Amino acid sequence: MTVLNRRQFLAAVALGSLSACSAGKPGPPTTIPGSTTTTVLVPSPDIAALRLGSSIEHYLVSLYGLAAGSGLLRTQDIIDAAKYFSDQHADHAGAFEQATRDHGGEPFTSANPVIAEMFKPRLDALTNEADVVKLAYDVEVMTAATYDAAVGHFEDLHLNAAMTRICGIEARHIAVFGMMLSGLPAPLPGVAVRDDSPAFPLSGLQSASGAVAPGTGV
Repeated sequence: MTVLNRRQFLAAVALGSLSACSAGKPGPPTTIPGSTTTTVLVPSPDIAALRLGSSIEHYLVSLYGLAAGSGLLRTQDIIDAAKYFSDQHADHAGAFEQATRDHGGEPFTSANPVIAEMFKPRLDALTNEADVVKLAYDVEVMTAATYDAAVGHFEDLHLNAAMTRICGIEARHIAVFGMMLSGLPAPLPGVAVRDDSPAFPLSGLQSASGAVAPGTGV
């Protein structure tokens, strides 16, 4: 399953990869030899997490859109689920963008380029309905793990509750695709039971394992 370990995920990409338009808060004064004291802007951790969230949601919307237009989806239940999940991801993207504005930041309004590049080989290699479900499952697991890792670290405590709510919806997506890949309640015609890795994490459904580091790609 292509889900990166949180500690290994593109270590070179950190909060410094935030674009220049990202809002920040004053950091400690930095003295440059031969010059006056200068205040450096440090990106707010809350804004970094919100921008990452909207970038992931936009990627998922694009992923489901590509899947829908690929002609690979044959089972009506999967087609309906993909459309419903895509609509929810669009709503989540809008919520993250508004929260970013509310906290003085510049919203990230497109698909995360680093994540898109990471999953591109699998997207290009899709050949059947089962491949689509496996990919969607893995991206949803990464998404839920990222949000779970963010909970408890917001400076604005209200964002913890908001992130938890969205994380719960992502977990439902995982559960639906996981049941399909587990053959429960019955195997679907176009999706064989997954045998390359467990359809559910052995440690439990909700986990921060595989989370994307704040600031990645945004």
